[in-house]
Amino acid sequence: MKKTENLEKELLEELQNLQTQINTTIISFGELFVAKLEIQNELSKLESQTEALTNHYNELYNKWDTRMSDLSKKYNDGEINLTEGTVTYEVE
Repeated sequence: MKKTENLEKELLEELQNLQTQINTTIISFGELFVAKLEIQNELSKLESQTEALTNHYNELYNKWDTRMSDLSKKYNDGEINLTEGTVTYEVE
C-alpha cells in the first residue's frame, strides 16, 4: 500500500526554485554552445580567408622578388625609383 503526504511548503518552494534555476542553467548552456559553434564557424572562415590571402601575398612577393632580382642583375645593383619610373646604375 502506498501513502501520499504533502511536502512542507518551504521545502517545496525551495525545490521548485532549484528546479527552475537548473532549467535556466541548462538553457544557458545551450545558448553558449550555439554561440560557441557560431564563433568556431567564423574562425574557420577567417582561417580560410587568411590562408587564401597568405597564398596570394606569397605569389605576389615571389613575382616581385624575381623581377627585382632580374633588374638587379641587368642594372648591376642599381637604384630603382618606382615613383619616378627610373633606375640609376653605374656604367662601366
